[in-house]
Amino acid sequence: MECAEQSASLGEPLAGTAAHATTWLLVEEPGAWAPKVLDSPGIAPIREQLERWMTDGSPDEVRRIQLIRRPGQRRDGERLFYEADVRRETLVCWRGDVAATRIPLEDSLLLVCTHGKRDNCCATRGRPVFDALTAVEGNHQVWQTSHLGGHRFAATLLRLPDGYCLGRVQPGDAASVRAALDEQRLGDLGRVRGNVKYGGALQCAELAARAHWAELRASAVRAEILESTERGVRVRVARGDDALEVTVTTTSSGHFAKSCDAEASDVPGFRAEVHA
Repeated sequence: MECAEQSASLGEPLAGTAAHATTWLLVEEPGAWAPKVLDSPGIAPIREQLERWMTDGSPDEVRRIQLIRRPGQRRDGERLFYEADVRRETLVCWRGDVAATRIPLEDSLLLVCTHGKRDNCCATRGRPVFDALTAVEGNHQVWQTSHLGGHRFAATLLRLPDGYCLGRVQPGDAASVRAALDEQRLGDLGRVRGNVKYGGALQCAELAARAHWAELRASAVRAEILESTERGVRVRVARGDDALEVTVTTTSSGHFAKSCDAEASDVPGFRAEVHA
């Protein structure tokens, strides 16, 4: 059984499973992607620049590199880059090398993981979703991307620059996913893994508060940790002048394989309790 099928059949919760990073560098690479993106042959001329970018951030910054491409599209001239700061919800782009001058954008991007070299589920489930998304009109760009984390939640998507990661997206969801991004809303909370600017516990707390409020506006909610304990964390989630306290504890999602080529292991998860 594929890891994505097994995870879904076991009802593994999505909340709190998004990869955490605050600054995302997207690097256009139409050639083959290696399992580890910096090992990809087409990246060799700029690999040192990319490695330097990874270490140049501020102490409170978590950086991540993604490769992006569109099928059948060859790079025309200089390589395209995007950089998204999900804490400030800003997006810039440029062509050339990693150090070139950035151009601010008002656009949004939708990235679909299709990285079959990392896990087969990403390819078999991600590519049909990418095709469906590109067939629907929208005001934002759609790209294939390398591993976003969580093969078993394929098809996985990332919205930038607001930072919301989705999971178990189906081709039939394409129109609603694009419409939600155009409207700066989240759509179906049941498809949201979390906001990548937060770690897992904060992601889970934010989504629990959103469900309590039925709040779908993307930028309407902020979460912060009040206290960390051995059992979990107390989180304050604010919406304007309104606020909730959410307790998040670490739990087990079960014992199963987290990817198609992995052995079964204990998989951690989160449980959130909203204190209204």
